[in-house]
Amino acid sequence: MNRLTHVDEEGRVCMVDVGGKADTERVAVAKGEVAMRPETLRLIAEKGVSKGDVLAVAQVAGIMAAKRTPDLIPLCHPLLLTKVDVEFRINEAVSRIEITATVRCRGKTGVEMEALTAVSVAALTIYDMAKAVERTMRIGNIRLVRKSGGKSGEWRVEIRDWRCREMGNARVRVKFFAAPRETIGTGEIEMGLPPGTTVGELIDLLTEKYPALRPYTRFISVAVNRAYVGMQTELHDGDEVACLPPVGGG
Repeated sequence: MNRLTHVDEEGRVCMVDVGGKADTERVAVAKGEVAMRPETLRLIAEKGVSKGDVLAVAQVAGIMAAKRTPDLIPLCHPLLLTKVDVEFRINEAVSRIEITATVRCRGKTGVEMEALTAVSVAALTIYDMAKAVERTMRIGNIRLVRKSGGKSGEWRVEIRDWRCREMGNARVRVKFFAAPRETIGTGEIEMGLPPGTTVGELIDLLTEKYPALRPYTRFISVAVNRAYVGMQTELHDGDEVACLPPVGGG
């Protein structure tokens, strides 16, 4: 096992000396999410929360947090950040707000902690702004998804996650109709999923694999083995999943 870099040979905590490292372009991307009731999500999206524009305030909070990371995490180096970007995606299919933070600098050490701190504080701010509406909101899945720069170069965890999911022991058939079918160029695919994967998580995986599907995920209904189900329904080996377009009538 490699020795921890933040502990010296006598076991004392220390800040890593990065003075001998070369300055390189550093980038880190982190993600997280806040899950909530559909009515809370709708209120935030429509800027109807009494405290104000939830996402605008959370965006500023995330940017500020990235810049203050060395004040919050004891052994982080002060860095001259060149870019901090905090973005939100309202995912109605699974009733949550997805947060992405991208941080850049040119320096001797990475900006992973800055990106993770930005996501964490943005999520906490969403909770604080909307807690009067719902106190059961859940913050989670905060993780680093990409970094580049320095000796380690490019690193992407989402690609690795996708491959792990493809090696799962539950195989499902996913069918597409109408516009989604035309968008991805096929009416049926087979996927491997880990045990316990929900319909909502499957939709997320599909939009990661086929980004062009994203505009349709707000409107589709899902049937498993020809029965309509909710986004929290767990999938099992051999299931047939149909992604159905909205149906109108008079």
